Amino acid sequence: MKRVMASNASRQQSSTTECTGKNRSSSCYDRKSTPNYYFTSIKALCRPGRWSGIMGTLGDRLFSVNPRLPHVPDATSKIFSTWFLTPERHLVEFFCFSLWFFYFLAHQPSFVGWNSTINPSSSSEKTEQRFPKAANEADYVFFSICAFTALGILYFKVTRRRHFYLLQPCNTWIFILTYLTVARTQTATRLFNFYLHTMWGSWIGMLVCDLRDYHSRVEIGFFFCNHIVLVTMPIVYLARQTFPLYAPDAYSCYVVFAIQHWWIFLPVSIISGWHIQMMTHPPRQLSFAGSNYRIVMMVVSYVITALVRSWVGRNEQYLAEVHASVVESLY
Repeated sequence: MKRVMASNASRQQSSTTECTGKNRSSSCYDRKSTPNYYFTSIKALCRPGRWSGIMGTLGDRLFSVNPRLPHVPDATSKIFSTWFLTPERHLVEFFCFSLWFFYFLAHQPSFVGWNSTINPSSSSEKTEQRFPKAANEADYVFFSICAFTALGILYFKVTRRRHFYLLQPCNTWIFILTYLTVARTQTATRLFNFYLHTMWGSWIGMLVCDLRDYHSRVEIGFFFCNHIVLVTMPIVYLARQTFPLYAPDAYSCYVVFAIQHWWIFLPVSIISGWHIQMMTHPPRQLSFAGSNYRIVMMVVSYVITALVRSWVGRNEQYLAEVHASVVESLY
């Protein structure tokens, strides 16, 4: 965190004196260079005396966690967190989404029963495949590719002192996929089926990549290698029918994915100063949504999750047939 503060000190010197601790005021969010992104309905709600006092006090507490964060995203970098949204806005959204998450967790997410629910439309059911196939020579080749990529990602994050970015889903999943290439446990099967719902994030990460903070061609090469592996490996394992295909559960997988963002990525972004998974200000593609960008991001994410998992269910049999024809032609 000190490293982030030092790197931003020159950009923030004029703002930290007037926007720290109890000196924080509405002017911190109403600069001429910064549009007022305060959510008007929440502002109206918090205006009456008691509510305004409570929200102001909580907002001051949250702001004091890292008061040196800039209020405007850096145009030359995407890696630093900001107070693009007011602390009060963070608190209200965090509270509302947490109520939803607690309700979800209290009512037993349906994917708990995945171990006994096979997708009735998949070829896995037709062949009575209830357990993963044993690893063979090809799986060890896949393991080598994934492990090499994972070690490259780990090397660059550690040597460039960006450890917190290992929490990014694309960086986390390369380690999990390395495990899946050789593991054939129930946990591995569940992780694979979960990834089938959320693998679209790797597609988008590669299609709209922002390489402003990559400083060498080797690092950029590992970035694309990582995403290519994340995109292709689940397709390969679907075609090879390595794991049983469980019934789709877009809602449960989506909520678990959202919990990661609100309960892990957002607190880490504010405390550490590293902008993890776009949780403190929007990427360029969502700048049109302004202060509501996280709401838009959540809605769009669920739609894509459901569509991608539907695509997997419709094409699993086709992929298996293509794989079988390729293997037959080779042997």
